Amino acid sequence: MTALMGAAACGPESSDRWDMPLELVGPLETSTGLAYIEKSTARVYVLDADRKADTALLNITSAKIGNDPGVSAVSADGKTIFVVDRDREVLQLVDAADPSSIKEVELSGDFDRITVDPYGEYVVLSFTGASDDNVVARNLNEIGVVKLNGTLEATFTTLSTRANSFAFAEPFALSGQAQRLMVVLANNEVTVFDLLADNDEDRLREVPLTVSEADTIRVPAQVIFDTSNEDKLDLYLRTQDTDISRVTVRKAPDGAARKLLLSTDKLTVNSPAGMEIVTLSNGSTRLLAISSVTNTFTLVDTVSDVSVTLTLPMTRPASRLLPFTTTVEEDGVLKEEVRVIAYSPDSQLVAIIRPELIPIEGDEPTVGRSVDAIRLEGLPERIELSTSVADQAIVFHPSSGFSLLNLEKNNDIPIQGGALKDVLFDGTFAYVVYRTLPNLTIFGSDGHPTNFELPLAGTSVHFDADSEVLIVPHVDGLGSFTVVDANDPRPETATVYENVFVNNFLGREN
Repeated sequence: MTALMGAAACGPESSDRWDMPLELVGPLETSTGLAYIEKSTARVYVLDADRKADTALLNITSAKIGNDPGVSAVSADGKTIFVVDRDREVLQLVDAADPSSIKEVELSGDFDRITVDPYGEYVVLSFTGASDDNVVARNLNEIGVVKLNGTLEATFTTLSTRANSFAFAEPFALSGQAQRLMVVLANNEVTVFDLLADNDEDRLREVPLTVSEADTIRVPAQVIFDTSNEDKLDLYLRTQDTDISRVTVRKAPDGAARKLLLSTDKLTVNSPAGMEIVTLSNGSTRLLAISSVTNTFTLVDTVSDVSVTLTLPMTRPASRLLPFTTTVEEDGVLKEEVRVIAYSPDSQLVAIIRPELIPIEGDEPTVGRSVDAIRLEGLPERIELSTSVADQAIVFHPSSGFSLLNLEKNNDIPIQGGALKDVLFDGTFAYVVYRTLPNLTIFGSDGHPTNFELPLAGTSVHFDADSEVLIVPHVDGLGSFTVVDANDPRPETATVYENVFVNNFLGREN
């Protein structure tokens, strides 16, 4: 085992005044590194990994923000940090590359929830309804939509019901006309919010999920958008272990009273616990749903609505789905094939579903196994797919150890050791830190672990692609970090930073 010794410590020696409580929010992943909001001093800190010769370093910058920083988030491209200043009721847009550069948008209240459009065009502000002793009066149904492109502006709308959450459809077109839709999920109702509408009647379209107030409350749990058809958008909505509804959106004929036409129907799925849309190699789409009461899954043709239900190779119902794409050889030709991992924290068996091989009425049967199984050494607390290396995943176990999955061969490599806290894939290696152990472990493609000792246990692990440096925050809460060369981590090239958030704590005036 190689020790990562403290090559450098930033700031003065420890002082009692640093025992003052910090209110830290972070780490927030940005395009330049990591960001933290320190609420007690109302500052934002940006940590950018760097290197000098072979030594890994951090560039640390900070700036004063609004006096009462509340909820925060990061833009889809990682270039902007959003912070609500509750005192002045403004949304601050902090440049992640230069935190002293701040833009502001006036709000109509001190919103305590930010939802970021993953496609970078909007930010939605809303209220969670959480108790707050400083609140005099709030309209909990009010939301603010901030348009980020062009001139910064916010519009405010009061919904008919309080929003639980929001979901954005990707930019799409209906009959050649560009569309941007957001869906507001609420108890017993969803609202299709047309972000490009120019009047209130087109902007908000409520879709009730119950017939009368006497019906059982239906809570939306998941929404999926299917934009594969140029003439319509299908919105699949799963309510908690109840059913799956489909809302179909089409462009209205010219001269119609409404811009869009909406219709709804239900799919026959037995108490769904999760669902995913998959696109097959022939371009057709399927909805795959798992049952919360039986160890089965249902595959639905999204055009004909014909479905087939099959049994999973586990004794417990699956509760989670993870789709991924692999490459297979067929008649000497390589082609991509979508597959889906189905698993439960209560079963050591993990199922690999192959929708391409499952015939639905009218389909030509395909020779092969439609469902494979991997038996793990322990129960899977969660599974994370590699975002950069095909056919790889890591299984987190609840008590100790973890497993590396080879999804090409459908087998696992059990790793004895500590329980994982976080894992990062960078395309060549997998880097992991542990819940209690002060170690960083690096796994190559062969699964061999290389262990390095850290000053303290890490809370997460982050990779800076530009400098190829790893940043590992530690558990002390005062701002301790280890930075190390991701390709050749050695103690002599690593740097330890301490007390980042309390350096000159009492001397800051701006």
